[in-house]
Amino acid sequence: MENRVHKSESTTRTGADSDAKRYQAVPGHERGPWPCVVVHIDDILGSQRQQEVQQCLKGKTAVIRAYFSPTRPHLLLVEYNGQQITSYEILQLVIAQNVTAQLIGPV
Repeated sequence: MENRVHKSESTTRTGADSDAKRYQAVPGHERGPWPCVVVHIDDILGSQRQQEVQQCLKGKTAVIRAYFSPTRPHLLLVEYNGQQITSYEILQLVIAQNVTAQLIGPV
């Protein structure tokens, strides 16, 4: 079976990867040694809703840091302890906040 990547998937992955690299150069967004996952938020969230989603995730001891992209506010990056929580569980926490979201993948 051929491995084909649709253009939209490739574009999404590349955009997420380049965002993560760009954040490493932004003060306060340096990546640590933890795994990082990108969650795509379908809904348009205002700053208050973004903070609520972030606080929900930050309230979990396994989540090291959660922040929205400064240039792409529909992307949520979450650093986490992979021994305590999975990326799927992180996605479920976001969805539990009445937000439509998909897991893009690791950075």
